[in-house]
Amino acid sequence: MTLGATAAQAQVPTLTDEYLAGKWHENRACAGSADYEFSIVFQTLQIGRGDPTDYAISGPQEIALGAAGTPIGLQIVDQDTMLMSIGTSQTAIYRCPSSTASAQFPAPAAPAAAPPAFPPPPTAPATVSPSALTPAFLFGRWTATNCAVAGTFRPDGTFVEANGVTVNWALGAGFLTFSLPSGFSDTVTLRAIDANTVQRIDTAGNVLTMRRCP
Repeated sequence: MTLGATAAQAQVPTLTDEYLAGKWHENRACAGSADYEFSIVFQTLQIGRGDPTDYAISGPQEIALGAAGTPIGLQIVDQDTMLMSIGTSQTAIYRCPSSTASAQFPAPAAPAAAPPAFPPPPTAPATVSPSALTPAFLFGRWTATNCAVAGTFRPDGTFVEANGVTVNWALGAGFLTFSLPSGFSDTVTLRAIDANTVQRIDTAGNVLTMRRCP
């Protein structure tokens, strides 16, 4: 019995952008304004009703927030719970039901069969020139991890994140811009590696490789 409990505890999810994606709250019922919204598209964290702030994973249990790189500790307890540390203050935060489903990180006792990290992409030319990086090139599903958590570029100019959040997108001269109705926007450099792979580079030089899903 003890051996089984130890094995289950060992399967704690890793701190990744995909794990963080979505809304978290200090209240298990997700009631009130003490919420934290991680966007994998914008690479931002929005606390309550404040403005979104850039973040980057800076360690196994830490993110750096904003241009100053303010450290925030994030200790994963399980697939839906973290301990957040800001300075000397620590509080538990919980994943909200409307966020990226817990099924992405199934309970160790009954793991769901995970799809291959990158299923064979649609048949396409092996290489692509920079001039081929057009809006139509991006239409469809893309992921930085596995196709179970892919985001979708739609022809109508909207992008749907894996957690269901929808934002606007536009591509021009190698720059990809995501925007919200509130007026908030974020622009990154987009570089095509081949017909099924792109790299997204933010203003800090961080590179995220994304691959096309079927």
